Amino acid sequence: MIAIKWKDDLLIGVEEIDQQHKEIFKRSNYFLNFLNNNEKEDKNTIIDEMENLFYFLTDYFVTHFSSEERLQEEYNYPDYEKHQFIHKNFIDKITELKFDFINENEDIHSLAVKLKEEVLVWLVEHINKEDKKVGEYINSSIEE
Repeated sequence: MIAIKWKDDLLIGVEEIDQQHKEIFKRSNYFLNFLNNNEKEDKNTIIDEMENLFYFLTDYFVTHFSSEERLQEEYNYPDYEKHQFIHKNFIDKITELKFDFINENEDIHSLAVKLKEEVLVWLVEHINKEDKKVGEYINSSIEE
């Protein structure tokens, strides 16, 4: 499974948010690379790594989205409620993946594919469609 690399064209121009986005990519890709390079690793080791990642993602996305939403409120971003709704739906999706992992509803490799598709692919699309608008709005507010 190929990781999705961070590219600077994903920068939104708000340092705090850009750093958080990079950290999400770093941690998620660490796991995907670990899985690629350690397919024969003890299953419990892989499960431990997946567990660490899910706990990081659920905690970190809540922190990250709170940071984004705080900035949106601070700068009176006009689509704040829509953005907040998108975040809530995504947290629900991560929680569902975590539930599947905890309850062993799917094997690790299937969950890793979903992780890539539903976390990293979603994040790239979200940054490009939504977060860049937030960054432009905040940066134009700062310039005024």
